Amino acid sequence: MCALHTQGHTPGALCLYIDGALISEERLLTLPDGSLVLQGHGGDTTIGASREEYAAFKNRPRPDDLHGHVSWRG
Repeated sequence: MCALHTQGHTPGALCLYIDGALISEERLLTLPDGSLVLQGHGGDTTIGASREEYAAFKNRPRPDDLHGHVSWRG
């Protein structure tokens, strides 16, 4: 088990990485693609799927003042 500090989504946030599964928030795209992500909101996913969704999100136009809960999916 590994605890990862992921402050940014909420103050003092952390994620737990246990036996290839991640209970998460953000800043975790350095983990293996097959890592299971148990988000706590929305459906479960993997790091690989999240990486693909983020790549599509960052290439779409968006307002400069975009903040808060934002879906990566278009």
